[in-house]
Amino acid sequence: MKRNKSFKPKWDVDEAEAVFWICPEAAWAMTVGMRKIYGFGFNRNLVILEKNKPFKWCTLVEDNVIVGNKCFNKFKNKKFRNKIKQGLAKVNLKLERKILKYRSQSPAAMSVSALFSYLDFFTECYQEMFSYGFFAEAFDYVLPQIFEKEFKKYKLSRDDFSDLSTIPDVSYLNLETQKLIRLAIKKSSGQKIGNDLDDHFKKYEWLATGHNGKKIITINYFLARIGELIRQHQNLSKELKRLRDFKINLKKRKSQIIKKYDFVKGALQLINIIDDIGPLRDRRKEIFVKSIFYADDVRDELAKRFGYHLSDLQFFTSQELILLSKGEKLDRAELKRRKEFIILDVDYQKHLFKVYSGKSVSKLIPKEFKKIHDQLNELTGTVASSGKVSGEVKVIFGESGFHRMSQGNILVTGMTRPEMLPIMKMAAAIITDEGGLTCHAAIVSRELNIPCIVGTKIATKVLKDGDKVVVNATNGTIKII
Repeated sequence: MKRNKSFKPKWDVDEAEAVFWICPEAAWAMTVGMRKIYGFGFNRNLVILEKNKPFKWCTLVEDNVIVGNKCFNKFKNKKFRNKIKQGLAKVNLKLERKILKYRSQSPAAMSVSALFSYLDFFTECYQEMFSYGFFAEAFDYVLPQIFEKEFKKYKLSRDDFSDLSTIPDVSYLNLETQKLIRLAIKKSSGQKIGNDLDDHFKKYEWLATGHNGKKIITINYFLARIGELIRQHQNLSKELKRLRDFKINLKKRKSQIIKKYDFVKGALQLINIIDDIGPLRDRRKEIFVKSIFYADDVRDELAKRFGYHLSDLQFFTSQELILLSKGEKLDRAELKRRKEFIILDVDYQKHLFKVYSGKSVSKLIPKEFKKIHDQLNELTGTVASSGKVSGEVKVIFGESGFHRMSQGNILVTGMTRPEMLPIMKMAAAIITDEGGLTCHAAIVSRELNIPCIVGTKIATKVLKDGDKVVVNATNGTIKII
């Protein structure tokens, strides 16, 4: 049976491994919080979380298109872009200050009320970050087409097209790596790095955290990476210069392309929009990771106080956990149901914000999600970083699958996330279901200089572990061989 090419999905589905508590907070931000800042937001959100399976984050295709176009029109205004930039910067600054205060104390010595105060604060930062930052998902839906249409008449080469859509800025992961290389250089020259390494650990203890909740790393994590950097690079200073000059070189390259094609005002405006929103996405990711780490750190202490595990408290929102401070207990039956199956259904227009739990709620899943994608020989997507390679596929949604990744494999996932950086570095190429020109996979793959195709929609449904593919990130195709 052939796949129905005329099939137009109602839902856009992103799959990943994740803890539950982050979902209701993000759903509130995209439906309510975003309206407070932008004047509009998403209407529907559906989250499906089944035991031992990646969670499904589902938004309406129509919502993505409408919100994406409205965001694009908003972002044409430089002052509005600056407003979003300043808003995210303020969230990050107050989060950094609160983290310093939190780290100066021992959670074990804090009162229950103090712990809940910190939990509320870190959760609110998470919500606020998404209220500013949920433009990104909708942008991914419309920006590639807008970009393609605007620059089609110039007949750009694929390399010029790729470089023009690359963000001329360095990510927080790039900056952290630069700092670590400086420590590696000191260590290689025989200098002591103990104090500097301790400061680095304190600043970046949250680095490996992501959708799956708090990931504890020790100072040995950074020591191991320093050792790896020393082994991989004969000239660490040269590698540091490459990372440091990434922004400068790309800006020069963009200037050359702009001069070469003599773009009109509309094209130049689009270039400026892309240059501005890329760093916003990266700042969003940084706040995302830090707020999850410290919210879960508080949850961890609360779990110890009240006889639970961190994984138990990750199935409840901060508001639901307040009953613990009143001497009440969590509903063990509800916890068991949530661990089996959860559906979060949010409908802004109907004032619906409902959590359904237990195996029986699986009947509420839309039939569209059960659609089987037949094997195809070729997939297409948006070129995020050019190049052509072949290799063996590894379909990975989260940390539980990291051990399956080997050097030179083709990483296939719903959407890359900060915690995936170690396996992204191992990949010969990256393929995602979701994402656009300014998504995380696009930003990191360009810094790593590896081919990347995003926005295929069905790569994780069609491709399987062990498949041999040719990734042509020049024309945006993936062929099974």
